[in-house]
Formats: sequence, C-alpha cells, structure tokens
Amino acid sequence: MSATVCVLTGKGHSAIGSIALWGPQAETILGRVFIPSGKFEGFRLGGIYHGHIADADNLIDDVVVGCEGLHQFVIHCHGNPILLEKIVRLCLASGAQQGPLETILDNTAPDATPIEREASIEQLGAVTLDGVRIIQAQINAGLSATVRGWLVEDNTTSVDTIHQQCRHILDRSVIAGRIIHGVRIVLAGPPNSGKSALLNALAGSEKAIVSDTAGTTRDWVSATIKIGPFRAEIVDTAGLDPQAIRQSPDVKAQQITRDLLRDCDCIILLQDATQPAVPEFTLPESIPVVRVVNKCDLVLPQPQPGHVYLSAKTGRGIDTLLEAITRTLGAQDLTPGEPVAFTPRQKHLLEDILQCRDIQRMRHLLEEHLAGVTFPTI
Repeated sequence: MSATVCVLTGKGHSAIGSIALWGPQAETILGRVFIPSGKFEGFRLGGIYHGHIADADNLIDDVVVGCEGLHQFVIHCHGNPILLEKIVRLCLASGAQQGPLETILDNTAPDATPIEREASIEQLGAVTLDGVRIIQAQINAGLSATVRGWLVEDNTTSVDTIHQQCRHILDRSVIAGRIIHGVRIVLAGPPNSGKSALLNALAGSEKAIVSDTAGTTRDWVSATIKIGPFRAEIVDTAGLDPQAIRQSPDVKAQQITRDLLRDCDCIILLQDATQPAVPEFTLPESIPVVRVVNKCDLVLPQPQPGHVYLSAKTGRGIDTLLEAITRTLGAQDLTPGEPVAFTPRQKHLLEDILQCRDIQRMRHLLEEHLAGVTFPTI
C-alpha cells in the first residue's frame, strides 16, 4: 500500500482535527496538497511545518504538519468535519487509500519515549493550532532536548541549576497550557458598567441582552473567540453589587459571579466612565486582572496608569483591550520551541525533581519517566 490516510479525532465538531497520513508514498502525496509557509527545505523527522492545504488554487485550511516517524505524518487543521473530509478526499485523490485508525496505532513506534507517546495523545485535545505546535516542539526539541541535556554523561549541571530550570519550565507551562487548552475570561464590574455590550462587541453578535437598566444579567452568558494564540471563552456575569447580597433573587446571581471569578484565567474588571469610581471589589489574588474604563464615547475620563479606555458601543479601544489580554496572559513570554510540561504527569515529575537534592536519584527519575529508560529502583 503506497500511503494510508485516516482521521484521528472523533466525529462531530471540535476545535482541532487531526489526520494521519503514512506509508512509503506519504511524503509524495503530502507534497501535492500541502503548501508550506516561509522557507521550506523538505520534511525531516520531528519537524513541525505550518502552511495550508489547497486543492489547486482553492485554499481548504491553515494547518500544522508534524513528521512523526519514517513516512509518518499528522495533519492538524481546524476541527470542522467538513474540512476534515475535504482534506481526506484530497489525499485520496492524490493517491492515498483510506484505512482504519487501528492501523496507524499498530504502526506507532514501539520504542517511543513517554514524551512522544503523551504528545501523540495530547495534541488531539489541543484547541488551537498554536497549541499543537507547542506540543510537537517538545518531542525532539523543547522538553526532550532539555532532559537529554541533563542526562548526558559529561553533564556537570548542578542540582540548583536544574531546579532553577525546572521552575522556569513550570512557569512557562502555565502559559503553554492556556494556549493548548484555552482560557476562560470573566467580565466583572458594577451593574450597568457595560459588560454585556462588551461581550457583544468581542463576540461580534448579540449574545447578551444589553439594557440601560442596572442588573439586567442575572445569569452568566458566554461566547468563544480567538485572542492572539488563545481560544478564549468570554463570560458575562451579573454586576457585583454589595446591596444585592441582601436581596433575592440577586443573591444567587452574585454567588455565581463570585464562583466564576475564582475559576477563570483572567478577569476584565469594568468601570463606567460616566459614573463616580466605586471601591474596587475583592478579587482572587491569583487571577490576573485587566482594568477597563468603558463608555469613553460619552466622556473623556482622567487617564489612570494600567487601564484600558474603550467604548464597547462604538468599538473604539477593543484592539487595545485584546492586546492587553494577550500580554496579561503571557503570550509574549513564551517562545516557540522552549521546553514546557504539557501533561499533569510531566508537571508532577518536575515538582518531584524540585524536592530532590540527590543528583543520581534525580537522573534516574528523569531517565525512567521522561526519557523512557528503565533502571532498578535505588
């Protein structure tokens, strides 16, 4: 069989879809349908390639292609099943044959390291192509390369230096996790500060009821959008109102809002430019906050450092807000290819390394659990 193609992800809509293409003619077939972005010098084992799939001059989708083994490729695209079907049909028209998922699983390298095996699974759950690229980069570079560097025979890296590098990896892993799995951003502020209007401006549709009456939103409403490398769920909540604590049914809405604030990745705290500033609400200390002054189409407020000024009604300042969100979530602090831990197991292992002072025990932990080499327990 010259080449086989099959869809790796489940049926139905998903954020990212993955298609396996493998066999002696896989690279030839991929060359007929894949147009790489930027400089391209051919596929190499472990390589990650961004570009698009096209049928003649008709663009089908932006994709990330990973070369995961000899004659083995995975095409990651957006998860619309129609796009997946188009790419599969294009591969079939270019000479591939359709095969069952079990065939590619049987052809997976038996000597794959734990990082390689986890990457093949985790990338199927990524919600953005940027997330797929981060995971792919950990296989032969990133985390794998860092671990190999710690394990070389002539390595003289001290325990303290390895601990410092572990802490940096774990810090970057928080940002990587946001890109891989998506983020939840909660809109908070006093009643009638424009949260629903801002949700609609960000979503580009009337997702929430907009009213001049304070307290219109008693339940939460959300919309999912793309912000930089992040897939973000934006959640509109009931206005935070201390007086509502003693009033029903608002008391339940207030509790829902506070629960959402404790379980999110970022808070957008709104202030109404036409109203006197209110005392800042007590927010979870661990959640980053973007402070926004809304309704700036009605008045020109006195600038305050670190605030974003916008009008949800007219759209002025929305781009500035998106840049502030991307910056607050740390996108600029993560360089592609840097080592990150992308599974809970990897993170727990690095945390165990941080508790370990014995260099030999540390090496055995790394060799067994990340490099895939098994040693007797010591």
